[in-house]
Amino acid sequence: MQETGTVKTIENGVALVALERNQACGHCTLCQWSAEMACMIVRAKALPDTRPGDRVVVEMNRSMMKAAHLWLLAFPLLVFLGTAAVVRLIMKRTDAETFFASIFALVAMFLLVYVMDRKVGLGRGTVGEIVEAVPRGDDTTPHETINY
Repeated sequence: MQETGTVKTIENGVALVALERNQACGHCTLCQWSAEMACMIVRAKALPDTRPGDRVVVEMNRSMMKAAHLWLLAFPLLVFLGTAAVVRLIMKRTDAETFFASIFALVAMFLLVYVMDRKVGLGRGTVGEIVEAVPRGDDTTPHETINY
């Protein structure tokens, strides 16, 4: 997947690139974003001649995206369903007890994912690489109007 954005800073060959947020992304935490921001900030391997302010095309790392989806979506869902199965079928508890135990396990898993992300940090590495610079004359996309 390729996204176009503006290079904000470069340090040690890694560029922080502001990408316009779209509907397909913004849920996997591979980037740093918040509800107030109209853009996402991603870390990408920079080309040697990349400078802050350049418009660039970033090729996103698909394996990193798949790992994030697995870690952030599949594991919590499996914990939720596994807890429900154990509490209901093995422990023979009521529906209400099963529901609350499953919700508790789901919240605990999300907290674990959050803590692990802060310690290990999927978002700390690069999630893509800059593959080309957008010529200045072709800069007609709405990215220029975004307030960073």
